[in-house]
Amino acid sequence: MLDPNEKPLGEAIEIFNNTMSDSLDVVLRKLKTQRATLFLEFYGDNSFAGYHEQENHRLTLFDVSLYKKGFMLPKEFMREFEDVVLTPEMLYYGKMNSDIAAEVHNGTLDGMTFEGVVCKSQELIRSQQVSFKVKNRAWLEKLKAKCGENTKLFEQLA
Repeated sequence: MLDPNEKPLGEAIEIFNNTMSDSLDVVLRKLKTQRATLFLEFYGDNSFAGYHEQENHRLTLFDVSLYKKGFMLPKEFMREFEDVVLTPEMLYYGKMNSDIAAEVHNGTLDGMTFEGVVCKSQELIRSQQVSFKVKNRAWLEKLKAKCGENTKLFEQLA
C-alpha cells in the first residue's frame, strides 16, 4: 500500500522486508490463513504525531487481522508474535478502570510510551474486538503546541 519512493514512509517496505517478512510468513503459514492484514507502527527516536525526522526508523507490529477471522485477540496476538518480531509490550491485563486511566494520563504507568496506550478487549463484543486509545496529558500538550491555532489538525492527530 506504500510507494517505495514516498518519503519517509516508503522506507517501511525495505525495513519490513529486511527485518520481519520471513519470520511473519512462517507464523502466518502456521496459522493456516489464506491472507492477513498486518498493522505496523513506523517511527524513529524523534518521531512525533506522524512527523518523522531523517533518522533510522523501525517497525513494530501491533495488530493482525486474519482473513475471514478478523482481528486477533491480545493474548493470541502476543502468543504468536511477541517472540518473533518487535511488538508492543503488554502492560496490563484486566478491565480498564479509572486508576489505570489516571496512570496513563499522568504518564506514570510502567512501560508506557510517551504518547499513551492502546486498550483492546480480550473478548469479542457483538462479534467485534473493542479497542481505544488513552493519551498521556503531556503528549496532548506537546501536540497542542505543535498545532497552535489549528484545532482541526489537533483533533485529527489526537
